[in-house]
Amino acid sequence: MTAKIGYAEGIVPQKQKAFWPTIGSAWKSKVPGAISIEIGRKTKDKTTGELKSIFADVTLPEGSRLFLTPNKNKEAGSKMPDFFVALVEDEDEAKS
Repeated sequence: MTAKIGYAEGIVPQKQKAFWPTIGSAWKSKVPGAISIEIGRKTKDKTTGELKSIFADVTLPEGSRLFLTPNKNKEAGSKMPDFFVALVEDEDEAKS
């Protein structure tokens, strides 16, 4: 079983790239050592300015691995995520 990401109606998925796809964001929790992860991404509607999820659903197979990349642009006190969440893809799977 491979990972599947379903896109919301009207959203065109991006072409596969040579790096692991970012599938969410993460924030440091108030609980020491804990991290809150949000799977999904949002885009701003050009007419209303409302943030909408571009994913209709996200299905990951058992054993999927996630990689957290620190957000180097985060400023102290901002609500920006502390990390970006990427889905680890083995090189063999990424080529197919």
